[in-house]
Amino acid sequence: MSAPAREASNDYSTGSRARRRRIRRAEGGSSTGRRALAALALGAIVLLVVSEFLPLFKVVVGTLETETRTEAGWRNHGFAMLLLGVAAVPMLLGALRGARPAMWALAAIGAIVIVVALTVDLPAARESGTLRESVSYEDARAEPAAGFFVETLGGVLLLLAGGLLLLTAKPREPAAEESV
Repeated sequence: MSAPAREASNDYSTGSRARRRRIRRAEGGSSTGRRALAALALGAIVLLVVSEFLPLFKVVVGTLETETRTEAGWRNHGFAMLLLGVAAVPMLLGALRGARPAMWALAAIGAIVIVVALTVDLPAARESGTLRESVSYEDARAEPAAGFFVETLGGVLLLLAGGLLLLTAKPREPAAEESV
């Protein structure tokens, strides 16, 4: 005599949606929050790329603030912001997958951008004696323009996004110790 074949009454391999949602929340926080931080980092990357082609500083002469010329960002730091923005893209993708080193790298790239903006671009945007216009005009001076502010904002946002991704990342589990 043969018994009827036993069949599973329910498929528990996928679990319920509510259970999966609870597990996801316990494991890695809100995916909406990570997406928002990724969007913030992506916006910062776009700002870095755009800042290369905006005027970094403008040279003004006289009390009427007559603008004589502008200098683009790429002429001052040799496409550094463009390269840092391109380098941040794979780091952002890694951070979205949960890689802590990629999150650290995003924050580090943001810090590097801020350092370049404050140590290379700001002095160039505030100079007066070494400008070629200072030969003809005694009161010629440089002032920061849109590119400087855009690249600085991009660096701050990238540092913020990388740092917040690190803070909201799933905590590491201690490595399992092997007993001999």
